[in-house]
Amino acid sequence: MTTPTRYIVHGIDPASKQRVRKIIEAPTAPEAEAIAAAIGVEVIGSEIDVGPSGNAVPAPPGASSVDATAAQDEEVIWSGHSSLWSKFWWLAGAMVIVVTAFGVGILGAFAGAWLVIPIGMLFAAAIVGGSVLVCRSQRYTLSNQRLRLESGIIAKQVEELELYRVIDTAADQGVIQRLLGVGTVVVVSSDQRSPQFVMPWVHDPRALREQIRQLGEVRRRWRKVSEIDIS
Repeated sequence: MTTPTRYIVHGIDPASKQRVRKIIEAPTAPEAEAIAAAIGVEVIGSEIDVGPSGNAVPAPPGASSVDATAAQDEEVIWSGHSSLWSKFWWLAGAMVIVVTAFGVGILGAFAGAWLVIPIGMLFAAAIVGGSVLVCRSQRYTLSNQRLRLESGIIAKQVEELELYRVIDTAADQGVIQRLLGVGTVVVVSSDQRSPQFVMPWVHDPRALREQIRQLGEVRRRWRKVSEIDIS
């Protein structure tokens, strides 16, 4: 078995657009760069960590090629929520109310017809505000260790899925969703409480699904978890 070597992987953090360095232990430089890419780094290149003595620094005894990545402090890779496009029909209804209110207010032949306009505007504003609030009240967070859903407007509920439990992932997009750049990511896991973790109407679902798949593989290798298919 090849002894892991400590590499310095140079890259760019997509969120801050700042240059970063990751210390990763792996048998080869390409494997170290692949691990860095799995945790969200835009890899530029890598080099062996020669240490103060000028010699290559080997990994500690018993370390695996992903120990340095998986054992580091938890780091948020992605965070987002369902797109407002998921409330399209509610928003369309609000627009219909506004148009109707202005039509009745301007063309209405009864006394006080103009009052329909502000009333209609209030109803429409309530619908739009409620739609935005519902979308923002559900936030998905992907770290290098787990997938988390925080939901609720007043009372908050947190649901978490450890990435090493991920069995399969899928990204579903209809025709309209593909045009809008959104879709649904489905994560199948061995968690008995919630075997399916569904994230509807998220942006760039294929890229998100691939990130979850790669990070799940890294966590399984670090925890030495393997999938056994019993048929």
